[in-house]
Amino acid sequence: MAGLPTMVEIVVAVAAAFLFGGVARRLGQPPVLGYILAGVVVGPYATGLIGDTAQVTLLAQLGVAFLMFQAGTELSLSHLRRMSHFTLLGPFLQLALTAPLIVVAVVAGLPWAQAFYLGLILSLSSTTMVAKLLAQRGETDTLHGRLALPFTIVQDLPLPLALVVVSALGRGEGAGSGVGVVVALGKAVAFVVVAYALGAQVMPSVLRRVAHWGRELLLLAAVALALGMAYLTFLLGVSMALGAFVAGLLLADTDVSRKVLKEVSPVSDIFVTFFFLSVGMLLDIPFVLKNPAGVGLVLVLVVVVKTLILIGVGLAFGFRGRTVVLTALLMAQIGEEAFLLAQTGLAVGFLSSNAYSLVLAGAVLSILVNPAVVSAGDGLTRLLRRLPWAGGVFREPRRTYLGRARHKEMMGHTIICGYGQVGQETAQALESRGYPYVVVDLDGERLRPLRAQGIPCILGDAGDPEVLEQAGVARASAVAVTFSDRRSVERVVRAVRGVRRGVEVVARASGEEGVVESLRELGASEVIHPSFEASLGFVRMVLRAAGVPPREVERFVTVRRVTFYG
Repeated sequence: MAGLPTMVEIVVAVAAAFLFGGVARRLGQPPVLGYILAGVVVGPYATGLIGDTAQVTLLAQLGVAFLMFQAGTELSLSHLRRMSHFTLLGPFLQLALTAPLIVVAVVAGLPWAQAFYLGLILSLSSTTMVAKLLAQRGETDTLHGRLALPFTIVQDLPLPLALVVVSALGRGEGAGSGVGVVVALGKAVAFVVVAYALGAQVMPSVLRRVAHWGRELLLLAAVALALGMAYLTFLLGVSMALGAFVAGLLLADTDVSRKVLKEVSPVSDIFVTFFFLSVGMLLDIPFVLKNPAGVGLVLVLVVVVKTLILIGVGLAFGFRGRTVVLTALLMAQIGEEAFLLAQTGLAVGFLSSNAYSLVLAGAVLSILVNPAVVSAGDGLTRLLRRLPWAGGVFREPRRTYLGRARHKEMMGHTIICGYGQVGQETAQALESRGYPYVVVDLDGERLRPLRAQGIPCILGDAGDPEVLEQAGVARASAVAVTFSDRRSVERVVRAVRGVRRGVEVVARASGEEGVVESLRELGASEVIHPSFEASLGFVRMVLRAAGVPPREVERFVTVRRVTFYG
């Protein structure tokens, strides 16, 4: 019976997370916000349904280990080498540009170390939030999506080091000469070097063999690796997060990394939920109500000042226009890793309860308003373009290759949005018949052969009205939207109709239910469903092979097509 209260608390926590996470999802917010709010409601500062948070905190520590394991698995050395200078060096420039705020905090009376620690916390952004928003908006494959998502991953690089340093300082090991910090860093560096050197030679082959034994054993092996490495660093007196992070790095460049992530992610999501619950349970609501000015200041720092800093970083690396604005707005919130830093700082006494409560409240509110902030990106871009002294840097750079014809004189052409397999087949069909066309794609490598052949093409986002204008949509006869992602197709169709109502728009539909009706409501003139068309081709061959007369076969196919498309 002694374990009954613990079980009740866990059941209450899970039920609250399910309820609030579901409500958040229905409202178009990330579930993580619902989990935090669930923790607030059931925690000791609200209803008190969970008075002793020790058990939830224990499960939350497992969540931290899994979170860092996933981060390490997704961030490999080869991945870093493929990233642009913006995503690889931008986060560190962001920290440098945050320095004036740190100086202001020191002048206000905060110690240097704690001021820098708070600056690091406020500079982090949520990878989960960015990925979720990009998926919801169909912008994962846009330029700002390709920039923002890896940027947030690189932001996490100083996290294990920061945890090591703050843990040592919090225990007082770094007092005076700072020998304790040096020792802790030495242990961390030694662990990373030895564990990575040995593990990289052994673990990939072991997990590769385990993968052939079945998914259950692969899952157990991955969990054992993550928790085992985390516990090993705990025994060494170093952050558990570092051990789990290195465990993920061991698998990042292997052929089993995706399989491991697929198996571990559901388990990780459960325990990470407890981490967010525990964060919410520590939110001091009376403090927030008594300090609205302080909470508001943190929110302004995150949403406004951080956005300006990130825009400055993007401009410094040569990005312009809507891309740099949306990239900055996507990251104008505080990430889940910042919760970990703040919680660790509070636990070791490095941060005061006031500072922790301010950071937590600001983080929750920044996540809450982030979808609305990103939605205002296009309007903000148009506003910035009107600035008399800096409006030019917010206009889209022209990456148009004019080809054989003078682009401005091209009339009655077709704009092909996306140059994958469907886009290439469309271009070949138009080329064979001598019809003019322009290709718009974000992949420069795909466009290289077109430039070599003298074919007009644009390196840009087809969902950007300014790019569509560069493609000559006002003079085009048709727009072919060939992307496979439903959200991307919907976004481009909406953008085309926002610029010109009369042009013919042929849109590609995905396999999801209701997509044909949705695209037509947005203004698509014709909708083609490749999977359905392929199935009709297959059916046609089967019916002919079965001896059905050709005329009856064609009648069946026609009726089926009319029924499907409406």
